[in-house]
Amino acid sequence: MMKRTLLLSSLALLVACGTSAAAAPADYESKMQAALDNYAAHSDEILQRAIKVGNDGAAIDSVEIDANGDVTSSSSAALYAEFGSAAVNTALDRINKEIEQQDLLEETLDPEMWARFSYWDLHDFFGCEKAFDSPRPLWTDQQWYDVWDLYHEFIEEDKKDGPFTKVRAYQFSKDYMDLSQNAIPFQSGEKGRGLQAVRDIKAGEMVFKATNNTIVFNYGHTWRKLLFAVNERDPSITCDMHVWSWVQDLYDGGPMKIVMDLDSGSLLNEGRDNVKGWDPPNVQCGLPDATRCDMDYYAYRDIKKGDELLIDYREFAFLDSWPAMGL
Repeated sequence: MMKRTLLLSSLALLVACGTSAAAAPADYESKMQAALDNYAAHSDEILQRAIKVGNDGAAIDSVEIDANGDVTSSSSAALYAEFGSAAVNTALDRINKEIEQQDLLEETLDPEMWARFSYWDLHDFFGCEKAFDSPRPLWTDQQWYDVWDLYHEFIEEDKKDGPFTKVRAYQFSKDYMDLSQNAIPFQSGEKGRGLQAVRDIKAGEMVFKATNNTIVFNYGHTWRKLLFAVNERDPSITCDMHVWSWVQDLYDGGPMKIVMDLDSGSLLNEGRDNVKGWDPPNVQCGLPDATRCDMDYYAYRDIKKGDELLIDYREFAFLDSWPAMGL
């Protein structure tokens, strides 16, 4: 928080002290944008250099950000002379607003208020955007075993936390299915982790189904609590479990539930038919003549060994229904 406040003060001083000198070059807006984007990306490093140049912050006016985002020891007036007063003020105002919004977000995400966090609050609090900036590793068998042990420990502890009228979370079924007979996890380029067919699968064949590894949450708060319990044990996997969850009903007109797969079936990526930028799906939820999806997944068309398995999430997930679960 302190670094952001200092940065905001530094930018405000820069605006206040600068004066326009000469006519700006024709491309000053694009140059200024590039400089400020670089500045925002390296704000902590640049701020420390600025403080050093400014004699521990006493002469911030001596700091200039050039078109490469570098800080030099010349008058801030030169910044205005090179890029133009309006462009500088506009760009700095934009960065200041972004900083203020980030500060507000951090103030909103007070850990003491965790029980009120929405789905997207949790996404921000756990740093999931940053977590998925780079390829995520495939889970080992031991990680699956460990998270299962954690889930069962959590459920026993959660039962002690006041009475509820119904079970808070449960395993969907007692069935077991060895998904590895049909597909295995792999790294799928821009999609991240995915599932790859290990054999030819004919249209209409079952690919996998919800099993004892599928968890159903009756209460959004219980799901939220589990994520925090996971984060205390192993924060490196919290965001995985966050995105491996979705909202759906289990029968027509039934209440919304949160569903989470705690096996490699959670790696099934999305595809969409006839949508630019999307690969078409080859897996569907339910058979073609089924009236609804009961978490049984079948080949939508013939799948070749080595193909990635893809499904349209809209067949089973209510993508905008997290508020219905109190999230």
